Amino acid sequence: MKKIFLSSLIISALLLVGCNDEKIQQLESQVKQLQQSQMIKIKEKVVLFQKQDDKYPVEFSVTTLQTNKDWLNKLLIKQLLAKSVDPKKETKVEDPKEGLIKILEQKYQSELNEAKDIFVDQPKEEISGTYFSAVEQSSISYVGQREKIATFTQSSYSYIGGAHGMYHTNYLNIDLDKQKVITLDDMFSKETQEKLKEMLWERYEPEYKRADGNMGFFFKNKEKLYLPNDFYFSASGLNFVYPVYEIGAFADGQKELMLYWQEIEGLINPEYSFSK
Repeated sequence: MKKIFLSSLIISALLLVGCNDEKIQQLESQVKQLQQSQMIKIKEKVVLFQKQDDKYPVEFSVTTLQTNKDWLNKLLIKQLLAKSVDPKKETKVEDPKEGLIKILEQKYQSELNEAKDIFVDQPKEEISGTYFSAVEQSSISYVGQREKIATFTQSSYSYIGGAHGMYHTNYLNIDLDKQKVITLDDMFSKETQEKLKEMLWERYEPEYKRADGNMGFFFKNKEKLYLPNDFYFSASGLNFVYPVYEIGAFADGQKELMLYWQEIEGLINPEYSFSK
């Protein structure tokens, strides 16, 4: 974005000192092309994997987005892959797309074989999905772009039987210049992150403290409160997103705690400051 800013300054300077219209139009065209090259464009939704058995309650679906940037398309698939692999096992994948499809195929077949063992010889109409189900759905959606930061969401849903399934929305804030997902460590030092926890507790305690002074069964004290890896940028501040059940009941969904930009202005890496 510095190139765009500098180009705009050059045009302004030329206007002040005087320059022919043709030269100014050429410079304006160059700036416009540079701005457009930085913009994210969504071309289409891409189904990477989709299978559903006709008889047994087994269903897998994973979709992503195709953008105007190849590196970004690969990065989004890598994020889907990261959610599919076992974090306790070391997994080496040369091609993220092929690796993801292979893992999903293996999981699908494993769940289908288990369903066949459980419901052996039972007719389709007698098979209950509330007793056993294997439903996994994951999709990438585009939220928007602010200068060099583009935000996507990765929505996941799973149901293995019972009263309800589980869902979660991960926020992917991507630095378009560095071509990477922005993490808390990119924006705040370790020492600063401890200060952020203190600030979030000041938000959390007054809202969730009961009349009897009890904090309920969620974060009972500020030592229990943590900084979630999921966050997104808004006009008002930085929004930290907690998973279902972390703050509130299932019906409350994912809850958020926000810190205003003016509160963290001196704490955040200036590169990602909203005021910039």
